[in-house]
Amino acid sequence: MRRLYVESGARGYSGYTEADLIAAINGEAGKDLGPFLRALVDEPGTPHYESSLGIAGIKVAVTHDDNSGRNDYKLIVESDAQIRADSLLGEVTARVSSKD
Repeated sequence: MRRLYVESGARGYSGYTEADLIAAINGEAGKDLGPFLRALVDEPGTPHYESSLGIAGIKVAVTHDDNSGRNDYKLIVESDAQIRADSLLGEVTARVSSKD
């Protein structure tokens, strides 16, 4: 995003496309996240946040307003969320360090 922001200030720049955004994300990630991003944005339904956030001690509460047809999302942080997040961060850091 930072690269796209810098480029957007260049003379003659007319904005960036979806392909530009995906290319920038792929460049930062070091792998092709296009299929994941397209599924997240383009596929109907609600993304499964619970599986990703749950391991860090965060739950997603969804309520539906029948009048507007919209969903409201609230994050609920469990009491041990900080401990779980610190533990996960330690595991990821150790994996990254071991690859160097």
